[in-house]
Amino acid sequence: MYKSEMIKKIPQRQPKKKSRSNSPWMIALRRLFRDKTAMMGLYIIVFLILISVFAPIISPYDPIEDFNLSDAFQGPSMKYWFGTDWMGRDILSRVLYGSRISLTIGLASRIVTLSLGITLGALAGYFRGRVDMVIMRIVEIMDAFPNFLFAIAISVAIGRGLYTVFFALGFVGWSGMCRLIRGQVMAYRESEFVEASRSLGASNLRIIFKEILPNCMAPVIISTTMGISNAIMAEAGLSFLGLGAQPPTPTWGSMMNFGRQYIWTEPHMVIFPGLAIVLTVYGFNLFGDGLRDVLDPRMKD
Repeated sequence: MYKSEMIKKIPQRQPKKKSRSNSPWMIALRRLFRDKTAMMGLYIIVFLILISVFAPIISPYDPIEDFNLSDAFQGPSMKYWFGTDWMGRDILSRVLYGSRISLTIGLASRIVTLSLGITLGALAGYFRGRVDMVIMRIVEIMDAFPNFLFAIAISVAIGRGLYTVFFALGFVGWSGMCRLIRGQVMAYRESEFVEASRSLGASNLRIIFKEILPNCMAPVIISTTMGISNAIMAEAGLSFLGLGAQPPTPTWGSMMNFGRQYIWTEPHMVIFPGLAIVLTVYGFNLFGDGLRDVLDPRMKD
């Protein structure tokens, strides 16, 4: 009896409650899910990605092969929800397939921009001196030309085509990313954790890419998200001028270019590709604004 009473008096250890992670990224993620504006932008982006991936399944017609001249210039109807163009092709199918090109160009051009901007900006901010001077003089030369006009010049010099747009839009946008990364690296260069790595014998490249750049990801993510919408608009502009993907490849810009001559008689040929561009840019801008808010270190959880 004595032993049983003693056992009962021993306080039982309560199971520990699982505490939420307080890492900066988890705090930012929770804040992102609470931001209705950012989530609306994310839903739009996910929707666009889904329709681009499943375009062959959900498109009612082939955007290139299925054409019937007798159905040309048809308005929106139950058969053709977005109407048809001058060759009798279904505009809805062409808009769905056009999302593939627009999103691909937006992502591919940002990859080129990130590769050049992050590498050169990190080298300029860390080594400074002559390296910084040379890189920043190149950046100043790049900034002397308007990006869109520079992209037009590159497209004309290299030749029209989809891959030309990838390179042109990625190449003209790296200077802004370079300036951003340079400032971030210079701010972290003399930090205590960098000095500790340097005292342990870490190489300069390891310090740059393993210690400093991971701490610069927040502004990079924001800039990349906002830059995708700019690249999509630039691609639409190049395609509108006939410098992007060539017919019969469906792109939103080329669809608006060919439909503009019928804008007063067949406005649906311009309205629906234009709405697709507006929706895409709006979604990325909403999500980018939300990311900028949730990744702001001055905001509290």
